[in-house]
Amino acid sequence: MSDTRQSAGRDGSLSRRGLLTAGAWGVPVVVLAVAAPAASASGSDPVLTPFGPIGVDPNTQVFGLSLSNLPDIPPSGESDYEGILIDFCLPEGLAILSVSEGWAFVGALDDIYEGGDGYVYNTGAIDAGTDVSVEVTVGLDPALTSLEGILGADVSVTSAYFGLVAWNYLYGTSTGTILPNCAAPQNRR
Repeated sequence: MSDTRQSAGRDGSLSRRGLLTAGAWGVPVVVLAVAAPAASASGSDPVLTPFGPIGVDPNTQVFGLSLSNLPDIPPSGESDYEGILIDFCLPEGLAILSVSEGWAFVGALDDIYEGGDGYVYNTGAIDAGTDVSVEVTVGLDPALTSLEGILGADVSVTSAYFGLVAWNYLYGTSTGTILPNCAAPQNRR
């Protein structure tokens, strides 16, 4: 796995709301819903299949996402997310540490376990009909002994499709209090 990390300021400059209302993400939701079928090569929406988490060690887990039925996907770059954007909603205590080859991520560098949004995006073009997957390594703050909950992510594909995915996670032993999925519509900030 590569460790491609981009800096995001503590001032919230890459907040979920700010990112989705700026640049290419400024398209109204109605347009996104109407454009989704036309964006796919086969005429139907992309298929998102989460897998994992896979435990690497007590403080590190890998969360995977397979994407199929994709249209042609352009590469994304820093602040230019034209292809696939996966917005992880991380609780305090977790941080994205690395992503698989062909992907990059943006996250805070000064206090990486502070929680908040972590953005994962494709760095190369993807041909229509190609199935791809990404593995995201998420670590637990070494100062914590356990954390459990539901890790959620919003997935956007070429600004024309939007979907939600989630994984159950458990670091250490069960605490009895499961942290909710902050990416779920009822929990959005």
